[in-house]
Amino acid sequence: MGAADPRHPNEASDDSGEYRIAPDETPSARPAGAPSDSPARRSSLVDDDSVDEDAPAADDDGDDLPPPISAEANPKPWLVAGGAALGFVLLAWLAGVDSLAIPIPASTGTVVPELELGDRIGGFIRTLVFFPLATLAAAFGMLGLAFIDQRPVGDVGALFAKCGAVVAFALVLWLVPIDIRFVKQVVNTLGVPLVAGAIAVPVFRLTPRDAAVATGLALLGMALLVLGSLTVVWAVGR
Repeated sequence: MGAADPRHPNEASDDSGEYRIAPDETPSARPAGAPSDSPARRSSLVDDDSVDEDAPAADDDGDDLPPPISAEANPKPWLVAGGAALGFVLLAWLAGVDSLAIPIPASTGTVVPELELGDRIGGFIRTLVFFPLATLAAAFGMLGLAFIDQRPVGDVGALFAKCGAVVAFALVLWLVPIDIRFVKQVVNTLGVPLVAGAIAVPVFRLTPRDAAVATGLALLGMALLVLGSLTVVWAVGR
């Protein structure tokens, strides 16, 4: 072993000229305030890191839920609007508006017949029966859409009020004057659900795809209601 190098008081050199730390050297002192690197501290750091990575964020609860089909709203304005549209159609039946009649073939082409008193009362009653069934079918379509898209229903009262208003406004299509019998029948049959689906886009804030799905489900619900009513009539008639 050689003498200690005056430039390195804590090191000693051997004959090969290499320096090494003296056995009695103590670790250098840590700066004041530096955290200790003890095993307990290392364990706590590992535990804290694992907790931070695995714990869910506190502000994520309820943020990923899709919007409801029917947002919360006051149903009264929709009931008033739907009632006004439905009342307009009913008054048109009682007044015998010619555009409500189905054209009939004649020797000179097609003729729009004049609605007799029985036709007016019959149309009035048919509209009163058709309106609640169509409203239920529209609600069935919206509920089916909520089930398919896994969305909450939301305000049920506003849902039915909006469906009634949509159907009532679509029934105004019956008042469009058409002189071609086939076109008039198609408009009265298929035009009403198509117009109702188009109106539902801004009312329920639907995409065209969602409106098409809801309209298809509404037609399915209407078919089930009609089939059920025919079954009841058949059972009672026996």
